[in-house]
Amino acid sequence: MNKQRFYKWLIGGLVFSNVVLIVFLILGKPHHGPHKSPREVIIEKLRFDAGQIREYDELIETHRITIGQYDHALASAKNALYQQLRKPEDIAIKDSLLRRITEIQRTIEETHFTHFLAIKKLCTPQQQQDFNALTEEFEKLFQPKKPKKGH
Repeated sequence: MNKQRFYKWLIGGLVFSNVVLIVFLILGKPHHGPHKSPREVIIEKLRFDAGQIREYDELIETHRITIGQYDHALASAKNALYQQLRKPEDIAIKDSLLRRITEIQRTIEETHFTHFLAIKKLCTPQQQQDFNALTEEFEKLFQPKKPKKGH
């Protein structure tokens, strides 16, 4: 095989691999539409009317404020725990802070549960079945967002 023929095959192979790469990039990944917020999904799935949406938005605002306060308390307790690493080990303080963290986390979960009960109470009897079905999606709906690759 002479050099000219070799270069033709090499260029052809490179062009082919680039075309395959472009096709893979365009067709390989499913393109999802805009992601709906949990609020939008709940309103849609439960078919809330305007009055229910208004009440639901009030519940959300109260819930966010309450959870924000607990999140702040949780962060403070965790910070206090990790500050103990700088000091000689004191098991009593460490255990006390771990109990406090556990209590706050439990309160957060109870607050979430109470929030969902309040949403359930907004539902009409016809919407109750939809609410029950929606509970199967809560874990997926409220899981933390995954960071994008490269960040």
